[in-house]
Amino acid sequence: PIDRTRTALSPVYEVLRNVPREGAVIDVPVREHPQVGGYVYPQVVHERPIIIGRVYFRSGSGQATKFILYLELRNEEEYDMEPIMGMTELLGVGFRFFVIHWNWLDEDMAGHVRRLMEQFCTVLADDPQDNITVYEIVNPAR
Repeated sequence: PIDRTRTALSPVYEVLRNVPREGAVIDVPVREHPQVGGYVYPQVVHERPIIIGRVYFRSGSGQATKFILYLELRNEEEYDMEPIMGMTELLGVGFRFFVIHWNWLDEDMAGHVRRLMEQFCTVLADDPQDNITVYEIVNPAR
């Protein structure tokens, strides 16, 4: 059954909405959200393009797609470039923000994602109650 009692969203989405820089959002995990309405409902608040919902790509990028799969530990063996290149590709096709839903990641994936975020991103907002963190890709070459 769908939980219709909770309509309030995490305050991280308001923070994301008010960031003056343009950029699309990658919700992690990227695969289908475990609840109906999943990532589309928060998009009503933050109003940014997302992978699922109002899809946004300025141009196709196979490397960006490969990096997203690598991010979720789905193609570690096939990922043949440095993660910095994947982050650079994401910026190049218009993605700037990650919304990490920690409750939906297993321990291994959470550790992997956390290491990548700490290496290439800065925290914009964190909600320990809902266990959601918003990151922004900073200059990957740093």
